Amino acid sequence: MFATDILKVLYAPHKVFKEITHNPKYWGPLLIIIIFAALQTGLYYSQYSRTYYEETYPATAQVGGLQTGSQLTAWTDTPALWATTPTASVTNNVLDIMNTTFYGNNSLQFEVTNSSTLSMKISNLNGSVNCGQDGFQDLYLQIKIVQPNGAPSNTTIQLYSGASSYFQTDLTTILSNETSTVWNNITIPVGKGTWQITGNPTWSEITGIQLNLSYSEATNTTVRMGGLFFRGLYETPIEAIGAAGFTASVLFSGLFTFIVQWLALSVVFFLILKVMKGQATWKPLFVAIAFSLVTLVVETLILLAGTATLPAQIHYPFEFTYSFQLSYTPDIVSMFSAASQTVYNSVIAIDLSTLTLLTTIVAIGVYVWITLIGSTIIRALTEFTWTKSILASAASVVLSYIILSLLAAFGLV
Repeated sequence: MFATDILKVLYAPHKVFKEITHNPKYWGPLLIIIIFAALQTGLYYSQYSRTYYEETYPATAQVGGLQTGSQLTAWTDTPALWATTPTASVTNNVLDIMNTTFYGNNSLQFEVTNSSTLSMKISNLNGSVNCGQDGFQDLYLQIKIVQPNGAPSNTTIQLYSGASSYFQTDLTTILSNETSTVWNNITIPVGKGTWQITGNPTWSEITGIQLNLSYSEATNTTVRMGGLFFRGLYETPIEAIGAAGFTASVLFSGLFTFIVQWLALSVVFFLILKVMKGQATWKPLFVAIAFSLVTLVVETLILLAGTATLPAQIHYPFEFTYSFQLSYTPDIVSMFSAASQTVYNSVIAIDLSTLTLLTTIVAIGVYVWITLIGSTIIRALTEFTWTKSILASAASVVLSYIILSLLAAFGLV
């Protein structure tokens, strides 16, 4: 009986709500919740089996739903981790930094006097790093040579695998245009390319990093280092969290979404009717509003079909987070690095454009649909005219939308 009532909401709401409000039962809402949660889970699997988020090592931390540099900058936050040849002063510089959101609140400063060379080595990576075929593909480095005012005559970087075995590559050309006023953002492919080999290193067990600078004559050298981390390993949220954890999360998300909207609409409709002197009781209205949310089931089905417009893979840079969202607002994107902003605006946003447009259109359509269905609920519960019923329903839906938007803005839903 209640399954038939659910279908009638879609094509004959003015008839079915007379029956629902006169004999309200919770079996229909329960079935709608189950169907919605199942479809929502399918939607998330369809979306997030195609979206890959970049992992880093050290790993990023999350604060307020955004990735932060509290762990990402672990290697450049602690001078004691570094050894230098010849012995240099290693300190934190809090005045010259790249980005406080992702790269910490300081840079690491190395100073040596009257030397033609400077080697900076970190041997404690808190374990080994896998840079093999199934591991990290790039090493990212921010570096600024404050003095002397000119590029080193030779720059190399060594990735150690054990105490004395290492891979080495030349960075001289990359730093050839270096000036004392510019930070260099360097991405170095690892696990491939023209690396020289000393000893028996293995890409799957990188244990240390050493940067070597040399000049044609002795000089005073000051070097600042910002972000230093491995990147280029991409995983879907399903892979990162695990299928069981992902399923549990999206099921909870579906149930929570439905229940919050159900409660918000019911409370606002009830209050509006009381203000307008409508003779409504709570249970019939509460059950009827649940039936109206079968529109969310239709919305989810349409969006599930819309995921067919997505490419096979979408790659998000590490600044983005596992927050179960595909698109990001401009104010959030503006916090990311220039490179990541370019990737998002010129690639990801375009890949998402069809689904984003569909989501917007369907969302508007659903709110209009709920407004029309809500007017039939009010007619079934009161003696309001159709005009008054539509106005009451529209006011309730708009107010509910505002309340839900405010709750979302404060991270409560």
